[in-house]
Amino acid sequence: MEWTNKFTVDAYHAGNFTRFLNHSCDPNSRLYACYINEGNIQKPLLVIFSRRDIEANEEICFNYQGRYPGEDDDEEGDVADDGASTADEKQDLIYMRCMCGAKNCTGVMFN
Repeated sequence: MEWTNKFTVDAYHAGNFTRFLNHSCDPNSRLYACYINEGNIQKPLLVIFSRRDIEANEEICFNYQGRYPGEDDDEEGDVADDGASTADEKQDLIYMRCMCGAKNCTGVMFN
């Protein structure tokens, strides 16, 4: 199924503890859509669950692109190609350079 982005989750003006969760290309947690007393399928609550055991003092992170290595719906190395391959080659701020340090790092946090 092909998804199109209609909304952006941004805790800049208001939010909760999740504003302190960061991006990783090899995350230890994952976001899921959850519907509680909401009839609009386009407005889920976002819940976070760990993908593995998380050590004490380990940063909790998820993939801003929604890609999770090793999951059935994730194709290894599947990165959108719009002609520019790194954050340095892209001029828009949405293509911020990723510095997560993961072995499978794509180089950008969004695409």
